[in-house]
Amino acid sequence: MIQFLKTLIISLIIINIASCTVKTRKHGYVFEESSIKKLQKGKTDKSEVLDIMGTPSTISDFDKNIWYYIGNQTKQISMLKPKSISDRVLQISFKNNKINEMKTYESSDIKALKFSNDKTEILGDDTGMLKDFVQNLGRFNKAKRKRA
Repeated sequence: MIQFLKTLIISLIIINIASCTVKTRKHGYVFEESSIKKLQKGKTDKSEVLDIMGTPSTISDFDKNIWYYIGNQTKQISMLKPKSISDRVLQISFKNNKINEMKTYESSDIKALKFSNDKTEILGDDTGMLKDFVQNLGRFNKAKRKRA
């Protein structure tokens, strides 16, 4: 019996250690330096950028001539919350359909940006789960009445 318990404990420890794998994931645009080097200021137009880089992650709402390619890499150990390893944003500005300017923002640049803490209030029904449950009681499974 003691031998069985030792084997069980050792097995559980080995399984626990084996489950602590590190997962690295890339989200958004995967940057390839060879693709970025093909982009030339004043020469490459929008259609060529689409061929080389693909569809941008987002286009500025304020100026349709500013495109953003956004990528993020995270690391997760076992079931812990994922941590961001690196963030990268490539901003391409166009003028007369040609690349006017390219800026790259790395993790340190993005962390320096100050975002507003204001939140948009969502207007609507503030009913809770309990109220919804009580209101739905009796709404379902009504006995079918026979018509005379």
